[in-house]
Amino acid sequence: MTQRPNIAQIEFFHVKLDSGTTQEFLSDISERIAEGSKIKTVVRILDEGGFITELALALRRTQDRREKLLEMMLDCGTWWRPWLNFRFQKLGKKEEKLKKQALLVSVRQLDAAVHTSSQVAIELPDHRFRLAKPNEMHELLETARKATGVWLFVFKPNDLLADKNTYVVYAM
Repeated sequence: MTQRPNIAQIEFFHVKLDSGTTQEFLSDISERIAEGSKIKTVVRILDEGGFITELALALRRTQDRREKLLEMMLDCGTWWRPWLNFRFQKLGKKEEKLKKQALLVSVRQLDAAVHTSSQVAIELPDHRFRLAKPNEMHELLETARKATGVWLFVFKPNDLLADKNTYVVYAM
């Protein structure tokens, strides 16, 4: 018997999450709202092959290790700080690489779901989900391709439209 795939909830952001000041970030959001543009597009797909789950797990592990190193840097003496800082910076580069990979893999997996006629759920303004209509798929893919970043939430196998899900992992 084959195991059912996890559900991947992918939040494609249309504002830059990691660059600039807080003021620039808030200004970008305000401009998008004034234009009537979305800040993010949220979809759910079945994680066939487990690619998104594995990537989210790797990203989460890296983020957790960086947080632990930061705590160690704050608590340690000056002798260890340069070495811990070196490790912290190295993990930061790995985290950035994984975030870029997460965006590429998420777009690719959404594209595969659309082209294999797999179910794709989209988030409504009230945060419920509905199945995407065939005539919405092209615009959904184009929007995802233009995204600047993603947040990944992976849930145990369930219905795509379910309101209550059990986390496997999340990575932002």
